[in-house]
This record gives sequence, structure tokens and C-alpha cells, in this order.
Amino acid sequence: QLAANAPYVGELLVEKWTAGCTGKTNPELVEVCSGYAGAYRASSSAFAFFCIFAIAAKCRSTANRESWPAKYVLYIFLCIGSVFISNGPLFIPIYLNVARAGSIIFILFQQLVLIDIAFNWNENWVAKSDRAEVNEGHGKGRKWLFAILFSCGVLYIGSFVAIVLMYVYFGGCST
Repeated sequence: QLAANAPYVGELLVEKWTAGCTGKTNPELVEVCSGYAGAYRASSSAFAFFCIFAIAAKCRSTANRESWPAKYVLYIFLCIGSVFISNGPLFIPIYLNVARAGSIIFILFQQLVLIDIAFNWNENWVAKSDRAEVNEGHGKGRKWLFAILFSCGVLYIGSFVAIVLMYVYFGGCST
């Protein structure tokens, strides 16, 4: 349908987006394959955008706080430019492996950040408990220790509820 509405560009895009889907004879599988390719294009645009600005932030520390209109324009151009990239033989195989490795690294760093937040939070509230013991008298710092235990309980209950809800609503195919 796109090829009929925009003759040259439509044919070019259909050719680019279905390039890696040539082994699939079922039109529904080709459509699913090209849909995945669209998601990979948006993901690769975001990846390129954040890599560019990570390098910019390393070179100039204020780069993250400046030039927002230019950032929007760059991201839009990256998204538009990614539409014209052919699926194969380079884009999908290479980008998928880069994305897989990057996602592992991202999750590991995310876990480190969460552990650091929890450690700092606990350290801060234990220090407040110690200060309350010294400044306000014996037993007055227990409220901070109980607050740590209460927050831990709330977070555990919240995570178990979220796990159950995700299992109920996203537990797989019902057929």
C-alpha cells in the first residue's frame, strides 16, 4: 500500500524494510519481521543519540544542559535517517548483537545504582538514628531504625504485588 501511494520512496522503503525477511514466504511473517525492523530502527536511533551525547558530555560537561532544540532536531533526523537503512546484511545482525551486549551492561549498571541508592539511604538513616541517640537521649533514634524496617517491608510487599500482577496480566498466551 505504501508503494502505491509514494511510488519511488514507497518501493525503496518496502525493499529496505523487508530485505532481511526474504526467507519468509508467509506475508504475515514478513509483516511481523518488518515490524520488528521498525522497532530496531527506533531503538538504534536512541542508541546513537545517547552515544553521541555521552561523548559530548565527556568532552564538555555542560553539554547535557544545553542545546535542547538541536537535540530534538538531531533525534528526529536520526529517526528519519534510520528509516532508509536496509535490514540486511549489516544492520539487523550487527545492531542486535550490540543491543544484546549493551542491555546486559545496562542492567548490570542499573543494579549497581540501585544497590548504591539502598546503601546510601540505609547509611543516612542509621546516621540520623545515631545523632538522635546522642542529641535527644537514649532510645530516641529507634524511630529511624523502625523507618528503615518499615520501608524495607513496604518495598518487599510492593515488589511481590508487582510480580503477581505481572504474572496475572502478562503471564503468556492464553491459547
